[in-house]
Amino acid sequence: MPADIPWFSICGAVFFAALIQSATGIGFGLIAMPFLLIALAGTQAVQITVILSLGMSVMLCIRTYRDCDVKALRTLMIGGAVGLPFGLTGFLFLDPIYLKLLAGAVVLLFAISIVWQPVVRATETKPSSPIFFGASILSGAMAVCLAMPGPAVIGPLREHCDSNRSVRSTIFAYFVLAYVAAFGLQMGFADISTETMWISLILVPAMVIGISAGHLLAPRLSPRQIKVSIVLVLLGTSASLIVSTVREVMF
Repeated sequence: MPADIPWFSICGAVFFAALIQSATGIGFGLIAMPFLLIALAGTQAVQITVILSLGMSVMLCIRTYRDCDVKALRTLMIGGAVGLPFGLTGFLFLDPIYLKLLAGAVVLLFAISIVWQPVVRATETKPSSPIFFGASILSGAMAVCLAMPGPAVIGPLREHCDSNRSVRSTIFAYFVLAYVAAFGLQMGFADISTETMWISLILVPAMVIGISAGHLLAPRLSPRQIKVSIVLVLLGTSASLIVSTVREVMF
């Protein structure tokens, strides 16, 4: 752990990321992982995010699984499984600097996509489409490589589910499966150190408190307020990642 990155800052980032995830259905990896990339080595940051995200997804899924869209979840599972080997290849062979730059670019593109995305959601369930399946493949790859399975599929999923509850329930169920697969692949091919497990364990209380706060906050936020807050946070984390990466390359 770098001396210039205090523990309370890392715990605060995990707390806020869990709060956003609990309130909106997405956001933990997008917020926590970029900050961890700045504070830790690239592979360790991804692995910690995977471990925490798996635990959080299980807790959130237990609360919401009854509203899951089974057809959409099936598409996510099949496409995600296809994308896993591509993500593992990137995780094993990408230089940490490029991993950090890629994460910054993904976060920035997701922020831009949210700006242009309507606040309203589909009023009826739509059948699966090639675009949805392709997004699922990309999501599976990003789950292993960047611990970010959500950005690729949240837009298409909103178009295929008939309510916000269904979107949240389906994405949480998918996250459980995606992070189990990501954890298993990294444990088998990349090794997860004892230090990584201990850091993850230390950060669990901040994550649990964030989940509880997000659960209480969600009914009090309008969709527009959620959208604006996520965009601002994502722009900030993206800028921090890109700037820190450029500094590493130049100096």
